[in-house]
Amino acid sequence: MISNVLIYLYAVLIIFITCYQMFAKKTKMPIWLFILNIAGGVILALKPLSNFWLYFGILYVLAISVFDGHEIFGKIHPSYFFVQLIFSLVLALLAFKNL
Repeated sequence: MISNVLIYLYAVLIIFITCYQMFAKKTKMPIWLFILNIAGGVILALKPLSNFWLYFGILYVLAISVFDGHEIFGKIHPSYFFVQLIFSLVLALLAFKNL
């Protein structure tokens, strides 16, 4: 199903970007935020066990994105949050319709 592929790509992207921000960028994120972001990717990857993990993971990742902006850049980026929100809603809809 296309929703599963997109969910796994999203989870891998979250983990990759988190590692990039932690190790390659000059703006370092706190270790606690690094762990929370990695956990978000792992939670999304648990989707095959139950759709609960997808919906919980989406809410979790959206909440963490607010912390990311505040901790790393000193302010919340509404545009970043809304892009994630739209993408997350599309993923949830695709998974709900079993596509």
